[in-house]
Amino acid sequence: MPFGPRARVILLYLQSEAIKTNSREIELGSSMRQWLDRMGIERGGKTYRAFRDQAARISACRLTFAFKRHGREGFIRDSIVDGGLSLFDISVDGRQERLWKETVLLGDKFFQSLKKHLVPLWDGAVSRLANQSLGIDIYCWLAYRLHTLNQSSAIAWPALYAQFGASYAHMHHFKPRFLESLKTVLIVYPDAKVVLSDDRGLTLYPSPAPVRDRRLIG
Repeated sequence: MPFGPRARVILLYLQSEAIKTNSREIELGSSMRQWLDRMGIERGGKTYRAFRDQAARISACRLTFAFKRHGREGFIRDSIVDGGLSLFDISVDGRQERLWKETVLLGDKFFQSLKKHLVPLWDGAVSRLANQSLGIDIYCWLAYRLHTLNQSSAIAWPALYAQFGASYAHMHHFKPRFLESLKTVLIVYPDAKVVLSDDRGLTLYPSPAPVRDRRLIG
């Protein structure tokens, strides 16, 4: 399974490129290197290996969604990536260069859902949060929820723990880490209207999207 902030950054890159190019086929070569530069992530050997590992995990990952409908249980299986390939880069004068351009093909259901449910994110915020798994998760969640609200919505601590606390054995471990990450998120998303109650949880209020147009990062 993919894990950690590197996997999240890769997923955001794949989604951003898919929307920008309106294509399921995404390049993992120079475009991704430029993306990492924009995110302020060093591209040394150790970082490169970490990204390659998480990219491989994302490619192999299959998702299962369980649901109940009309009293009956069901499930749907899907994948983020359907496949990948390598292509020769061709220079302007027609000579074949010994450079390989790796690409991946996003799953069709994933791609169609992505286009249907766009989440506007600001790349500057992702750059600031690029090393924080929980911070990225909270930022994406608020970006999705806040600009679609019609009225305030209270989120209790048990619900927050159920959604974000899988890595923490107890609520008293999760809560301070969540609050620390939320503080950073609200710095990079200053228009987010979130009221904290230490005893009860959060109250979310309708807020502008992190960016004004309906795009993913890019």
